[in-house]
Amino acid sequence: MIKKQYNRFDFGSYFNNFVAHNLATDPDGVIEDALRPYQATVAKSKNRHSKLNVKWHDEKLYMMFVLRWS
Repeated sequence: MIKKQYNRFDFGSYFNNFVAHNLATDPDGVIEDALRPYQATVAKSKNRHSKLNVKWHDEKLYMMFVLRWS
């Protein structure tokens, strides 16, 4: 399992490219639903307003995610 913490306001990261694309195509969408094909889940965060913790359960799908959204 890979655990990553993403900053919601870092506009140059691959994760924010993913979020921006999903919000543009489905404004009412939920990040958890968009991460489901990659077998990733959103975990609890102490600073939930600026940080987002994601648990990646499959390393190969994580690498495919990074390659696609970089």
